[in-house]
Amino acid sequence: MKVILNSALAFNKDATNPKFRFRNGLRMRKIRLSTAVIPVSWYNVTGQTNTLQIVEGTTPKRVLLPPGIYSGESLSDALSDALNETGSQSYSVIHDSTTMKLQVTTTGGTPFQFTFAESSAYKILGLTKDTQKATDITLPHPIDLSGCKSIIVAIDEVLNDTIYAGIDNLGVMDVIPVTVDYGGVLVHQNMDGSYVDPKDQVISTMSIRLLNGETLEPLDLNAENFQLVFDVI
Repeated sequence: MKVILNSALAFNKDATNPKFRFRNGLRMRKIRLSTAVIPVSWYNVTGQTNTLQIVEGTTPKRVLLPPGIYSGESLSDALSDALNETGSQSYSVIHDSTTMKLQVTTTGGTPFQFTFAESSAYKILGLTKDTQKATDITLPHPIDLSGCKSIIVAIDEVLNDTIYAGIDNLGVMDVIPVTVDYGGVLVHQNMDGSYVDPKDQVISTMSIRLLNGETLEPLDLNAENFQLVFDVI
């Protein structure tokens, strides 16, 4: 039997963690994900990856990037705006489209540095350690705007012997690689024939979570809806 669930029809109206109700109960011995249709609409800079710290002279300052979907050019513009809003001197940021690195320069005369440990945006910016203090800094590694690279489809109502990233109670149905650029739609066909067991053979509700496969944070599709198709026996 096929069970088709679209997050737009969830009874709790929560696109991040939609819950579905089966009025007469859904009977199943086994279940597997057959097809997933998921819009690639999440941010590549999120509220968990948007902070960085600079030190101007001896003064530390926390800089915030607005969450959003960025390209190299728009990231350099946003970083320039954030530095100029927070810092006490003027900054300019250039994105090199060949090396994919950011160059940050100040004309204020006070040497500054980026600190690694206090910056959640370190991976996005290409920062792997504290920089040396200077008035002209090229960050050591290319920017990384790939964002979420894989999606975990987790269902609370299934039993699963898969331990993912040291966590054994995620109810992992599938892990989907992200192979589509931002703005596109990811269509995943499950070629694995294996099924998983439900916790109960008759369920009245099903709760679905899409998680970032790297951070295990809930994947926010920014009000876009997704559809999952399950095979149930």
